[in-house]
Amino acid sequence: MATAEQIKSLIRCHLTNDPERFYSIALQVAAHEARQGHSSLAHDIRDIVDKARKAKDAVVLQFPKDMLGW
Repeated sequence: MATAEQIKSLIRCHLTNDPERFYSIALQVAAHEARQGHSSLAHDIRDIVDKARKAKDAVVLQFPKDMLGW
């Protein structure tokens, strides 16, 4: 189980829209769970973080045409 400080940090990151810090703390939780012998949970957490990062990187921004000089 994540520590109380990790849970509070995850909530703070979510509320301040800091996804990279959120991912970092989530991976710390995964490492903690792995050390506790909960390898399946650790693997699941890492998969969730990896999928979220890939989805975030796949976002394509479209600029308004007036900003492109059209």
